Amino acid sequence: MGYEPTYVHGEQCKTSALSAEGYDLLEIMLHCNPETRVTAVDALDHPYFETAPESKALTPEHLAQLKRDRSAALAAAKKVN
Repeated sequence: MGYEPTYVHGEQCKTSALSAEGYDLLEIMLHCNPETRVTAVDALDHPYFETAPESKALTPEHLAQLKRDRSAALAAAKKVN
């Protein structure tokens, strides 16, 4: 079985795709060698933080899903305690 980027821990990933700037920042932050990894100070100067993502209006369906997700998360938290 190979790596499937649309699934994380058996669940479908609900995040959006990274922009080219976001991918570049992630890549340089994940260098294993600390000598080549970007520093926190340099990362904050990356163009990713100057590029505004395209805004999209929330639809009534999105708002309803957010409410369901929040309710489910609260219910799950109460079961743990």
